[in-house]
Amino acid sequence: MLEGDVEKCMSDLQESIDCCREWKNICLKQQELIKKYSSRKGWELDTDETIFAENEAFIQRCKDLLEICEGQL
Repeated sequence: MLEGDVEKCMSDLQESIDCCREWKNICLKQQELIKKYSSRKGWELDTDETIFAENEAFIQRCKDLLEICEGQL
């Protein structure tokens, strides 16, 4: 990143951020579908968002690296 193709690095970082966000959206959508179509009516899934904490931390690290890349440009 510091000596190579900074624009490619920025593109890869943004793609990683987009993938993490999409993964979370897919998980949340699946939870909704499970609730809607489950044969166990009234089944409540955990709404604890800590399962996404690592994902959010990775997104933040990618954003921090994007700032470094912008400085390099």
